[in-house]
Amino acid sequence: MAMTTSTPKLRFVVDENLARFGRAMTLLRKDTACFGRDPVADILPLGISDSDWIPIVGNRGWVAITSDRRIRTRPAEALLAVEHQLRVIHLHGIGNTLPWDQMVRFASRWNSIENALADTSGPTWLAIQSNKMRTLNFEPGKPER
Repeated sequence: MAMTTSTPKLRFVVDENLARFGRAMTLLRKDTACFGRDPVADILPLGISDSDWIPIVGNRGWVAITSDRRIRTRPAEALLAVEHQLRVIHLHGIGNTLPWDQMVRFASRWNSIENALADTSGPTWLAIQSNKMRTLNFEPGKPER
């Protein structure tokens, strides 16, 4: 009897601003894809604007992983995020850190991330900081600190 394997349902998409982290995530989690790479390269190509990918990701119920903090407050993007029930895991203050350090921060908060995502359908903004995780609201037009 032949054994069949099913492809896990896609759950997470990693923004191109975390490309190396994203490639590692796709190796570790089969429910994860990266912008510009299969299986989402045709709908989330490299260089896609935030205002174009937000409705795609939100409408599919995927969770975006990004380091772009301004999506939460830029008026057009934040309004789209709310409208399309976007859920975001934001690696806050990750800057030019190595992908390993990004992975350590992400993985060390994994149980909290899963619990927070289980409680909401969106819109959701999870800020993964070096010492804690915070849930924030999208705030169109609020200046960044």
